[in-house]
Amino acid sequence: MPSTRFDWVAHARALVSLAWPIMLAQGVLIAIANVDLIMVGRASTAELAYLGVGRQVYWLAAIMGFACMAGIQVFVARADGLGDRRAARAAWAQGLLYAAALGLGLGAVAAVAGPAALGAMGLGAALVREGSHYIWVTALGLPVVFLSTAAMLTYEGISRPRPGMALVVSTIPLNIALNWLLIDGRWGLPAMGATGAGWATNLSYLVAAVAQIAVLVRAPGFRRYGFRLRAVAGRRWRRLWRDGRGLRRFGLAPGLAAGVEMASFALLSFYAARLGERPVAAFQVLLGLHAILFLVAMGLAGAVSVRVGNAVGRRDWAAIGPITGLGAGLTVIVMGLLSLGLWLAPETLAGLFNDEPATRALAAEMVRALAPAIAFDGLQFVLVFALRAAGDQKMAAVLQILSMWLGMAVGGAVATFALGWGPMGPVAGFAAGVVLAALFLGMRFAVMARRWAGRASADAAPTPGDPGRVDRGRAPL
Repeated sequence: MPSTRFDWVAHARALVSLAWPIMLAQGVLIAIANVDLIMVGRASTAELAYLGVGRQVYWLAAIMGFACMAGIQVFVARADGLGDRRAARAAWAQGLLYAAALGLGLGAVAAVAGPAALGAMGLGAALVREGSHYIWVTALGLPVVFLSTAAMLTYEGISRPRPGMALVVSTIPLNIALNWLLIDGRWGLPAMGATGAGWATNLSYLVAAVAQIAVLVRAPGFRRYGFRLRAVAGRRWRRLWRDGRGLRRFGLAPGLAAGVEMASFALLSFYAARLGERPVAAFQVLLGLHAILFLVAMGLAGAVSVRVGNAVGRRDWAAIGPITGLGAGLTVIVMGLLSLGLWLAPETLAGLFNDEPATRALAAEMVRALAPAIAFDGLQFVLVFALRAAGDQKMAAVLQILSMWLGMAVGGAVATFALGWGPMGPVAGFAAGVVLAALFLGMRFAVMARRWAGRASADAAPTPGDPGRVDRGRAPL
């Protein structure tokens, strides 16, 4: 029976121990994106604008796919919490098959629908043409990106994120070298600009995916789990796909929510693009700097998800609230301090991405305006991950969709065009969306925390003839 006493120090150490490798692993994704921004932005402001509009479609497909695969981490963590290696192995294999199928499907949709969406937004011909080229290239790489993600989620689920983190971090130099060759065209290669950065990303993730999967399958430290590629080979994939319905269903609501969130971000970029190349380029600089700070939330949210998943596996309902509160508090404190640094030196930091004075000055103004809302973004992200891991993913998705759509998509349009705020309108929409999400999800978490506390009390109360009984039923939704 789970202990009723919560050891705050031990849980804080466990969260931090899990969070920093996850943070670094996710940091590779951000690092690759920011390396692309910096290297393309220094090539030309026009190429940075092409990258900015094209990557909104790519990120929409990628982030939606990452959220759809949330069940891999949660199912593996729950199985690991129970010590059920067979279930953990099944979740890994189901997740790998799902990742490949999802990458092919979303990649095809992005390649067809993305260019059409750019044209429908009324953007300039050059933005539509070059942005479409970037979309087509990066859509080809989505299957390997998702396979790498599925492997990393498995490492996290078994509370062993460091090997996966080390492997993906090692691909950053490769990405830089490939960008150097392909963006400006060196060693006889054609200058591809933003599209060259897309090819560099694809090749870097191919190397990462192969290495991550190979270590899970072959390394001695993971043999006790029995991860094997033959589980998805031959005719076994049919049964695996059928058995993985629960894992796929788990990710539907998070995937939809992530899709709406990224669509809202894409709309904010398109609003900026309607104002010209400089506003959209400056907005990309803002997103790049925000992404660096957001690594804190990504690491702690991933750690909270694993720890909550372990608690659900053990039926330790009393631990869910304190674990989440601890993770949320750490996130707000650290991101608040980092955003203060962002507010104090915005132009210096914006200059890392683009050295054109007018673009850098506009980006600095955007950064300073968004800084006070960044801690709210971290808070809502941790709450979403905790609610998902505890089985409340559907309501979490509804609240996330509502807040992001109202704040970002609608609020951003009103601020940009109706109120005439110009380039600061998308920034206002960004801030409104994350503050609303933190408010709505915080209220939902308070309701669920009371339910979990009641469930813990019910499980702890012995029944006549069955002292110490623990209810093995499902988590309340």
